[in-house]
Amino acid sequence: MRSQRNNKSINYIRAMKMIKKKPKLNKSVFGVVFSFLLFIALLAGVFFFIEFRSDRIKNEISEINEYINDEENRELYNQSIKNHNTLTALEAQKNELVELFESWNNNPGLSGQQLEQIINSSETQITITACYYDADRSELSLELTTINADQIYNYLDKIMNIDIIGNIDYSGYKVTSNGYSLTVTCHILATAEGDE
Repeated sequence: MRSQRNNKSINYIRAMKMIKKKPKLNKSVFGVVFSFLLFIALLAGVFFFIEFRSDRIKNEISEINEYINDEENRELYNQSIKNHNTLTALEAQKNELVELFESWNNNPGLSGQQLEQIINSSETQITITACYYDADRSELSLELTTINADQIYNYLDKIMNIDIIGNIDYSGYKVTSNGYSLTVTCHILATAEGDE
């Protein structure tokens, strides 16, 4: 009987040890489960944030596409591109004219009034696309375009009759898709400063 009592007391001690071990096991399982749930919640939060940002970006892109595809906005954009190109061309012409007038002011042989006379000799069908003046050589080069070849000879006759023009270098015209183009170089005669 005594051995049975010892047995029972030993079993009792074992049972107590087992009961004490169970909570430790439950705490570690709870920690793992809690960490896993926290990780899942974090992933879900990141997913929903990405979805939210994605929807906002899609909406912004949709608004931009609507704006771009609006016919009125497209016309305004095309007009602004044309205006920009025109402005760029005018700026280049302005810079050329400023350089040209500066060189004229340094040369008493050709006044602005005389240059105006040369330019105004052109017919309405002749367009002066560029004008260069070399003060050292006293040469005025004009690049011209026209849609009527007969107008070229009329223009050459008119500028030959201007007093300050000595002679003219002209090597013919080129046929272009828009008509004819040519370059005329006028040799300017020295004039007295009082003629201006």
